[in-house]
This record gives sequence, C-alpha cells and structure tokens, in this order.
Amino acid sequence: MAAIGVITVSDRVSKQQYEDKGGPAAVAFLSEKLSFNDADGSSKLALHTAVVPDEAEKLTEAVVKMTEELNCCLIVTTGGTGISARDITPQTTESLCAGALIPGFGERMRQASWESGVKTSMLSRATAGVFRGKCLIINVPGSPAAVDCCLSSILATIPHAVHQIGGPRLQLTDTSIDPALHHAQAHHHAH
Repeated sequence: MAAIGVITVSDRVSKQQYEDKGGPAAVAFLSEKLSFNDADGSSKLALHTAVVPDEAEKLTEAVVKMTEELNCCLIVTTGGTGISARDITPQTTESLCAGALIPGFGERMRQASWESGVKTSMLSRATAGVFRGKCLIINVPGSPAAVDCCLSSILATIPHAVHQIGGPRLQLTDTSIDPALHHAQAHHHAH
C-alpha cells in the first residue's frame, strides 16, 4: 500500500467560512495521475486529507501525523504559499525539511504558472523538501487551476523522488507525460 496526504492550509476553510477547492483538486489530480500496484497486482493508493488553519504548529502536527501514523510517502499542501503575513506554508515546510529542501520543484512550478499566463506566479513561495528522510512534501497554491498547473509541471518527477527517499514505486497513469522518465521507471522495474 502507498499513502499520500493532502493538507489544505487555510484559516477560512478551517473555520468553514469558505469551501475548500484546492484540497479536493489535489486529491482528484493525484488519484487520477498516480497509482501503486502491490506485489499481487492490486492497486492500493490511499489518500488522506486534512484541513488546518494558517498556523505553523497545526501544519506541523498534520505533517507529523500523516508521515508517522498514516505512513504517507508524499504530502501535497494547498494554500498559504503567497506573501501575506498569514501565509506560513513555505517557511513551515523549510523548517520541517531543514537540510533537505528541493528548490527545483518550486522553481519549475513558478515557471509553469508564469508560462500559463499567471504573472503573479513570481510571488509564490511554494517549495518542496523531504521530511524525516521518508516523506516528500510539496507546496502548491490553493486555487484549483494553480493546483493543476503546478502539479502537472512536476508530476513526472514525483515517483522518482519518492523512490529516491525509500518510498514505494508510484506509477504515472499516463506514461506519455515524460517518455524519458517512463523509460527510467521501466528500467528500474526490470532490475
């Protein structure tokens, strides 16, 4: 079994003042684009969700629970990546993943957003890193369009990154996304 977590970071959503759109968009994207097959051939990909306010302590608690209790190999956070005073997701991720940040994910997501016409994408502080050596954390903005754009731009690299930290061999459901990475995945499976 492989487990993936999605954490929505939003004061308004946590207080039920606003409908969560980013979290469900991330869940839909990940469940459609990634799979995991057990040794018996059955697909076992568990998706866990949480909603927390824009508070470092609450986000940290959710990450620890998903990593240690639910055994998530990947956590995608939605929201809190901007520059307002309450946007704490990137610095919390940086603190959790000290010494194991992966700036290329954030760089690629900002580039993809910019290229799609979102000129405010340069204000995003989204980042990624490895928590406790076993869970890849990726921050994305909270809007469904941004979730799709950002995750699409890095999707082909996610299975390889998870495997590199000792996680399960996630599979891309659409292998046409990046033939070179698909070839690398097939090569690894052959050994």
